[in-house]
Amino acid sequence: MNKYKKKLLLHSTIILGSIGAIIHSGNYLINEYQRHKEIQKDQRTLDSLIVNLDDNIRTKVSADEKTGFKQLRKLTTKSAYEDSWCYIPQENMWIETGIESEVKRTKDTYISTVGIHSDFLYTLVKEYGELLDVHIHPDSELIEKQALSQKIESRDGLYKPKGSKAKREFEYTNQVLKRIFIKSYGSKPSDNDFVSMIQQTIRSLKRNPNINFKSALCSRDGVTKYYLTKIGQERYKDEKIDILLTKDYELIELQDGFKIVDKYIHIEYTPFEDKIKTHQELAMP
Repeated sequence: MNKYKKKLLLHSTIILGSIGAIIHSGNYLINEYQRHKEIQKDQRTLDSLIVNLDDNIRTKVSADEKTGFKQLRKLTTKSAYEDSWCYIPQENMWIETGIESEVKRTKDTYISTVGIHSDFLYTLVKEYGELLDVHIHPDSELIEKQALSQKIESRDGLYKPKGSKAKREFEYTNQVLKRIFIKSYGSKPSDNDFVSMIQQTIRSLKRNPNINFKSALCSRDGVTKYYLTKIGQERYKDEKIDILLTKDYELIELQDGFKIVDKYIHIEYTPFEDKIKTHQELAMP
């Protein structure tokens, strides 16, 4: 038996142009069709995290946060497909929440997407006091290679801010983050990432007012965490999203990475200690 549900879609996109391929990654909530009740009924405990493309199976791994991110980093260099997990600090447990991973191709973009089984996500919200929602940003070369074999679709499915004010504010945030993440662009949250984080946080707080809910993305370069402040939780409580970073944000350089402190949103970037060569670098003589 099928029913209509909400699905969270995460995606990494390569936008093609004269200046070359630029990766944009993000996630956002959309209405989804015909979700099966029995999805991910088969739960399996593994030794390490994997990108799982079988929606009948949900995987989980016992590992602390640092170990889990190291494993996810390896996945970003091996799979063009995205996946998502919830990390539960109280249990040192990573539980897969991703479904329907796919790579798509449009006229001018290559997109890697994964949906989130939101019904299951919210059962975790009700059970635990702290959750970290995590997804990966695969290497652009992997996405492009996989997407070239796909048929061209007419729509990219990317989030579009509504209204001229929101468009200006989103573009402002995007330009600010492009400058800040210039050396680690794959670790930059997009406006889609922020929209998803805001919606997930607000909806999680409605189910568990005491939840400490944060989002994170992992790329080959590092880990970026982004989350609402208390003021942000109040500002977005009706899910009206027309501003992200304000003009008064503060960039704080840390020994490892940096922190962006703002009125509504905080962003923390931590690079991995060592550098992994890109596929292009490995191919060089």
